[in-house]
Amino acid sequence: SDVADAVGYVPTALTAVPVLHRDRVLGVLSLLDATTVDMGLVSGIASLAVPYLARSAAAASFGRTIARAMAAATDDTDLADALREAAEDSDGPSQALAELAAVYAELGRLGDADRAAATRIVAQFTAHVAGSRPVPVRRVRR
Repeated sequence: SDVADAVGYVPTALTAVPVLHRDRVLGVLSLLDATTVDMGLVSGIASLAVPYLARSAAAASFGRTIARAMAAATDDTDLADALREAAEDSDGPSQALAELAAVYAELGRLGDADRAAATRIVAQFTAHVAGSRPVPVRRVRR
């Protein structure tokens, strides 16, 4: 009610539908002052938000994991080691992404040609999994 008073609009009715992904509530879709509500339609609209909210939650979790790893790395810990520790402390997509970030941190220590070769391999694999054409990667001369 404080927010409603602050903006000068106090609704007389509220309809709320959970935005669910598997067994987890990602958010709530709220309708203010709806006189008639088709709950099937509202639930359908809420389901459209699921992929975006799920990605957002995964990105936020990954961001926290990376931030923890970088903070740990500032204490003279190798970034790759800090990312691996962060991966162990995480679950779900953040764990796998933190492990991948650790591998990339290690690749950063390679020479230009080796790093370029590793980038080509990852690009080819990603394109294969996605079912698209390979992404061209600039070659580095030795």
